[in-house]
Amino acid sequence: MIAVLGAAPVLAGCRVSERSPSDSTGRADSAAAVPAPAADATPVEVLAVQLGAFSDSANAIRLRDSLSRAGWQAYIRASEGKAAPAFRVRVVASRDSTLPRLVADGFAALKRDAAVVSDKVRGDSIGGTVAVPVNGGTHGMAATVRWAVAPDRRALLVVEDPAGVEAEPLPNGFVFADEGAGVLVQRDSVWDVQPSPDWRRLAVGLAFTLVGRERPAIPAAEWTGLARRTALSADSVKRAVFPSSGMSTAYGLAQPAVYDLGVAKVNDARAAVVLPMAGGWRVGWSASGDALLVGTNPARAGDAEPSPQWIAVDLRGQPVSSDSDAPATVDWTTGPTLDVSIPVDFTSRHTITAGPRSIDSEDGWIVVSEGSAHRVVGPGTALVATAKGRFVAALVPAAPAKSPGQPARLVVYDLGR
Repeated sequence: MIAVLGAAPVLAGCRVSERSPSDSTGRADSAAAVPAPAADATPVEVLAVQLGAFSDSANAIRLRDSLSRAGWQAYIRASEGKAAPAFRVRVVASRDSTLPRLVADGFAALKRDAAVVSDKVRGDSIGGTVAVPVNGGTHGMAATVRWAVAPDRRALLVVEDPAGVEAEPLPNGFVFADEGAGVLVQRDSVWDVQPSPDWRRLAVGLAFTLVGRERPAIPAAEWTGLARRTALSADSVKRAVFPSSGMSTAYGLAQPAVYDLGVAKVNDARAAVVLPMAGGWRVGWSASGDALLVGTNPARAGDAEPSPQWIAVDLRGQPVSSDSDAPATVDWTTGPTLDVSIPVDFTSRHTITAGPRSIDSEDGWIVVSEGSAHRVVGPGTALVATAKGRFVAALVPAAPAKSPGQPARLVVYDLGR
């Protein structure tokens, strides 16, 4: 496997600062080797990860080239003005903040200096990888990771399913990605999500919660607010909720929705049709895919509770006859459990072959190779990839925190076409 930190000897000798005293070898005599932006290039505001700063451009060039050989898209930013020159080596220029912060956390996990900084670069120097967190909501005390892959392996559905301290239900997050259509949908606050048999639609059970917060009852204004959010009457909402905790006053509500993946774009909420009804603690499809099956509320306040009954409806929420009494089976794979007491192995090597691409995970980093070309995707360990390797689900190290938490987060990397 390619050494992701092939520049480690140089990197270890510098600090992320304006100048690195240990590399102060005099004023630069090779500044011409630092590439300048094209005169007609329009700068783009980005975030990047700074891995070193030198007073000598030769050392900066050496680090940049070593990082480039290891698969990083590295560049040098020279200081401006009359101050003593400083040459800063940076990687992962991105318009989005997620990937640079993940990369900085990945270096921090290896005890290496890294800082997320603002910059301006040419548009053609921005990397093509995008990182999408699967769950932007609560991660609970523990979370189950699972995924399903379409029969042609071009589409991938990844779910993070957290649970509370007493295994009470907490809303899930998911990412659906299709490398054929370029569709990517991420959504938090769902109880369940299931693809249709042809993988052209997604059934979703939207999650709503009301928490008592040590109050004897839920105020009327909060019931009214929940009714407004669901476009249901306050009375129907009160009848449709279920207890979501066995220790305190807390209620959950489910409402079914359907994504038409034929018209969905990247995170296009308009592609979701919300049905004018309550229900959807669990969701599914008839064997033919002609009917949506909406699961009724759980009998107990447990995250893993099934739905006791199923109601077949059309996309208007109207009851219909169905060729199935239970949802069509989806071939889910259960991955690691994310729990503070369970370490995640980021060091072991493994490879996923996805069409022309080889996706290698080792020592906390993911590298994709295609022929003789290779590039670093980002930190983590890859779990599964689509057929040609455009989308890769991975566990990444969680950001260092003062209080203990889950050791990893679940993301989907979009490597571009």
